[in-house]
Amino acid sequence: SYERYLKPSAKNDVFAFGMTFYRLFTNESPRPFLSHALPQNVEGLRDLLCDCVAPNPDKRPDSAVVLVNRLEKIQGDIGKDKVEKQKLEAQQEKERQAKIEADRKAKRQAEKAAKRQSEQERQAKIIAEQQQQAEIAEQQRRAEFFRKKAEEKQRIEAEKAAKRQAELERQAKLKAEEKAKQEQKKDKVFEFEVVTVTGIETGWFGKSKIITSSTRKKASYYTANLNGVTLDMVSIPGGTFMMGSPESEECRYDDENQHEVTISPFYMAKYLTTQAQWQAVMGNNPSEFKGENRPVEKVSWHDAMEFCKKLSEITGKNYRLPTEAEWEYACRAGTTTPYYFGETITTDLVNYDGKYNGTTDVGSFPPNAFGLHDMHGNVWEWTCSEYHDKYQGDENIRKSNASLFVLRGGSWLNEPGGTRTANRKGGRPTGRSRSLGFRLSRTPNP
Repeated sequence: SYERYLKPSAKNDVFAFGMTFYRLFTNESPRPFLSHALPQNVEGLRDLLCDCVAPNPDKRPDSAVVLVNRLEKIQGDIGKDKVEKQKLEAQQEKERQAKIEADRKAKRQAEKAAKRQSEQERQAKIIAEQQQQAEIAEQQRRAEFFRKKAEEKQRIEAEKAAKRQAELERQAKLKAEEKAKQEQKKDKVFEFEVVTVTGIETGWFGKSKIITSSTRKKASYYTANLNGVTLDMVSIPGGTFMMGSPESEECRYDDENQHEVTISPFYMAKYLTTQAQWQAVMGNNPSEFKGENRPVEKVSWHDAMEFCKKLSEITGKNYRLPTEAEWEYACRAGTTTPYYFGETITTDLVNYDGKYNGTTDVGSFPPNAFGLHDMHGNVWEWTCSEYHDKYQGDENIRKSNASLFVLRGGSWLNEPGGTRTANRKGGRPTGRSRSLGFRLSRTPNP
């Protein structure tokens, strides 16, 4: 109220200045005047405004000049504070930038150190791997060295063993040959006539006539006694021959592929096993076409093997069925033609094509160059070799068990092509028929 009623004066203007600036600073009514609502960061200004609105006019600035001077002083203080603040902020910024640069430098150094460490670790790993590979290579080299050394030792031992075995086999072969020679010295000699077909001529009414020639041959044999019945065994010399048939041969089959085979000396029966021989050993006669000198038939492979077993027990010598290779070698007797007679045959030379309505007496037809009869026709002959549709090396191996065994020679039922030297077929070991028989063979001395 003091200000309201006093007359206008400088102190009243100063009071108005203070109230107005309070309103500007606080956006509040200056009544009541609260000094703590004023800006706290400019202490001189707050004091000035408090002085301007002091209740006691004596404490207010005396004039506008005094007010302006105090404002200028406050401004100067503010400027100094601002400069100091700017300096401080600049210093702080400088320090911040320095810290950033230091941090960057430290980071770069740390990254370089990390890279160096990583590179060192990588190099160390490479060196370690190289050392490991070198060690492995050395181990492999040593292992290879000892392996080769062991293989060389095994090879030398195997060669020595092979040489010893070869020598033993050679000695055994020499002994066997010597025994065979001694046995063959006891053999008797027989002579026979070998017939060869030399050509065909046309006779009266266009009828063909086969021209033959004959040659005298000799062979060694021995006779065994089968409970009063004789068995002639012919000595077959060893040798090498071409088994099978050429592709140009008429009536040839795919299972006759040609290949070279070597045969050791052996004995083969001069004739097919007869009914008289079978009766003497087995005590029965299964044949359909009866006749003592006719070949026994309707016998299975097992039957033939049982006959060989019993005959061996009776005589003390090991009789057996021939291998397929032995049979063909014996049949060819040095020939390379489809038949041991030549390129063709007739029913005057072989029992085939049903002309005789069954089997015929053994020895009814001319022998081959080894002195063996009926190697073509009459009855099929069992062998002890397993049948394959392509030769696999079993043709000269004796088998005791197989699903199919080789049959050779053809029979009285076959056409000419079925009686060829190279013709072959497989038969079940249990099979029996009136066209199945066999012929004996034996290895010298045992």
